[in-house]
Amino acid sequence: THQERYDGSGYPQRLIGEQIPFGSRIFAVVDCFDALTSDRPYRRASPYADARLELEDKSGILFDPQVVGAFCSVPEGRWTEIRRQSEALVPSVRGRIWPDEEAQEIAPDD
Repeated sequence: THQERYDGSGYPQRLIGEQIPFGSRIFAVVDCFDALTSDRPYRRASPYADARLELEDKSGILFDPQVVGAFCSVPEGRWTEIRRQSEALVPSVRGRIWPDEEAQEIAPDD
């Protein structure tokens, strides 16, 4: 249900606002932020400030405004630390997607 949109234009059920389960509303914000701030084979990660602006811009449309407000109240330095800690726990492809200026295929772990 995290594909539901706060304004009711999502899917699969076109739920509106608080009809969307709270966990799904949280996940939608977190998932978008992670997608925006992570390197992909087809594009580089957006900076924190740009991702935050995107969340704020879509608040009330795609995302629950209260969830966006709470999420964006966490200082950038704290998010940087959270990301650093999570990457230390989970094998990462960071640094292997963009080893040069040209996109490279991701090599499997040895």
